[in-house]
Amino acid sequence: IEALVRAGAFDGLGVERWVLMSAIDDALRAAEQNAANLEAGMWDLFGDAVVTAAAASGDCYADHRRVRPWSDRERLAGEKETLGLYVTGHPIDEYESEVRRMAPSRIADLRPDGTATQRVAGLVIALRTTKTARGTMAIATVDDRSARIEMTVYAESYTECRDVLVKDAIVVAEGRVAQDDYSGGLVLRAQAVHSLEQERQRLARQLTIEVPGEAVDEAFTDFLARALGAAPGACPVRLVYCSGGVRAPVRLGERWQVNPTEELLQALRDRIGGANVKLAYSGDH
Repeated sequence: IEALVRAGAFDGLGVERWVLMSAIDDALRAAEQNAANLEAGMWDLFGDAVVTAAAASGDCYADHRRVRPWSDRERLAGEKETLGLYVTGHPIDEYESEVRRMAPSRIADLRPDGTATQRVAGLVIALRTTKTARGTMAIATVDDRSARIEMTVYAESYTECRDVLVKDAIVVAEGRVAQDDYSGGLVLRAQAVHSLEQERQRLARQLTIEVPGEAVDEAFTDFLARALGAAPGACPVRLVYCSGGVRAPVRLGERWQVNPTEELLQALRDRIGGANVKLAYSGDH
């Protein structure tokens, strides 16, 4: 059942996948109890009462809607794990605006240029390595939804990036784009490959956290201190307190500077909503 939920087989019910996943255990218990009652020819007074109460509330999933919603990345990972492909989107969609600041040109817009260094961001959908006289080199296929490009990473560069150049990872590469005489397509001869998180850490100029007034209490203050303290770095943090149409910005001191990791950003999004977590980059206006 979990695999069917992850694959989206129950999307027609109009209930979010994370809610259905949370409800599986309760649903199985109810089904087992009902089957046992039918076999014994009994009527479960209390079991029926629970079902009736849930039906009367108009939402039998009410208790499960409190669980944390899945991110786009989690939803798509479930599809890939169960079906072998992405159905409802592309993993780069969630980061589209972010990666365009790291690599402005989409793959479909790249043109051969034997002299200029170009930057490419996308998902590694295929990867193989081969031994050469100089060491191990990698050949990857990178996809950004607009198109795909083959990327070659020679031994000297692959030694530096082998930990981040893995299948199903979003990477940012820079190198020279040329015409491949063999395939007729384009090939990126990469000189450097970085993870999305490495580029985020290098280019992030400021993390802005907009805090709705109703969200501020002692529990939130404790959460924020723990979250920021767990990801120390060099990126300044600015809080914006929003209440009654008034916005009060506060720039935190160096003690609270962070490394804007995916874990930190996701924790903040889960707590106050993705629209309230904004990362500014060098070059942004």
